[in-house]
Amino acid sequence: MAHRSSNYYRSKSLNAQWEDLSRSVSYVLNEHEEPIPKAERVRQITKAHWVNSLERTHCADGSCRKKFTLTERKHHCRRCGEVFCGECSQYRRRLSVFATLDPDGISYRVCKSCFDDVGPQTDGAFCSLWKEFNHVRNLVKSKKNNNDHKVGPGHSLRDIKEELQRLVDGFAKHIGQSKLKSFVTEAFSFLKIPDWQRSKHWMQSSSRNYCTLCNKTFSVTETKSHCKVCGSIICSFCSQETLILYPAGESAVVQWSLINIIGSPDKEPAGCLYLRVCNACHSEAAELQGNTVLDGPTVGSILDDIV
Repeated sequence: MAHRSSNYYRSKSLNAQWEDLSRSVSYVLNEHEEPIPKAERVRQITKAHWVNSLERTHCADGSCRKKFTLTERKHHCRRCGEVFCGECSQYRRRLSVFATLDPDGISYRVCKSCFDDVGPQTDGAFCSLWKEFNHVRNLVKSKKNNNDHKVGPGHSLRDIKEELQRLVDGFAKHIGQSKLKSFVTEAFSFLKIPDWQRSKHWMQSSSRNYCTLCNKTFSVTETKSHCKVCGSIICSFCSQETLILYPAGESAVVQWSLINIIGSPDKEPAGCLYLRVCNACHSEAAELQGNTVLDGPTVGSILDDIV
């Protein structure tokens, strides 16, 4: 195989010899490329405008100017024909066989300048929809759990009554224990919630990382809490410690009440226990408490006093 003598010229400089070797290797690689089948030759992009790679020793990008070596090979931009390094020619555009922009053409390697010259390419572009997907998935999970566990706005007043009665019975049993046992139980309640405060639909903390009502994701600043009525996992915005259990009257019969709601004690009862309740259970319990007061005999005496 005959080559021009200038291709094999060796200077006395080591750097010059290295450049000659790089040129020779590039020339041999170009000469021994696999022949293109006749059926595919028509579809191949034109190379008539390509710059001779032997004439370029550095990347054509002005901000790069990386020197070509055996490991840093040369790459032609299929659109402008200049020679670039791999990093500066990593972009792609759809081009025709004449190296012009064609939306129906084949995707070819181009330089950054040719990629940015005609604006952003929307064909094949992608964007992340993870936030939207995660939001919809949380809504679906929340709806499914509401149907399966009867938590949130879907549970009935009958369920509320049963759960409130569970809390009343559990607190009555708790205050009936000895003082020593009650002290130990209260001390461990900070580490483990007593069984009598757990609803039959109690959710495990590890089963959910977002609020049941508003789907807010829990974090270091927004910790998980449980509604002591329905057992759902809620955030601080969707819950409040307004449910109290207390021994009422001389007989010390345990009752429940929502503070600041009609029928609640005028002042904080002695020995009362504050429990967190979600906004959904609070609304239904408030309706239940209001109806109980309005239907009770105390309303008649209050009207008599007003008259």
